Amino acid sequence: MPTSAASRRRWPTMIVLALCAALVPLLVEQPPADAAQCTASMTAAASDDAYVSLASPNQNFGQATVLRANGSTTQTKRIFLKFAVSGVPAGAPVTAKLRLQALTTASGAQEMHPSTNISWTQSTITWNNRPGFSGTVLSTVSQVTAGQYAEFDVTSWVTGNGTFAFATVRPGLTGDVDFASAEA
Repeated sequence: MPTSAASRRRWPTMIVLALCAALVPLLVEQPPADAAQCTASMTAAASDDAYVSLASPNQNFGQATVLRANGSTTQTKRIFLKFAVSGVPAGAPVTAKLRLQALTTASGAQEMHPSTNISWTQSTITWNNRPGFSGTVLSTVSQVTAGQYAEFDVTSWVTGNGTFAFATVRPGLTGDVDFASAEA
């Protein structure tokens, strides 16, 4: 979903796409002579975001103001995110970064995985009905700092227009890591 400078706002959970202006002349008024050095960007807010908890397997956290991850064996929490991306011209090279605004400071791996299941919604997802996700790690952040964005490179998964889903896990690490949800 493209945004103009006037309507752009800070979203706690977003995908930022960078596009080559040479292939996207509609996004810039007049490309410079050396268009390969110029990029345009688009931002898509999460259409759905929620976390699920092993300790509360039937509870829905879709309206929570936080997205919480924890890798302990008894308190496992996973974050699920979904984005609808549109307005990317066919064939345009895309660089995609998924950004989560951290509410806590923590070290240890925070992994972003792709999910092919896009049928879930934030109002119904629970631990017991959570979608599966790939064992492939798209990107890892080893440190998150409260008040800053944790940025995950998801270019290999977000290749143009479509709906894209992700699962965030904190493998084997105890302690909650909180990010702001769209409801924050």
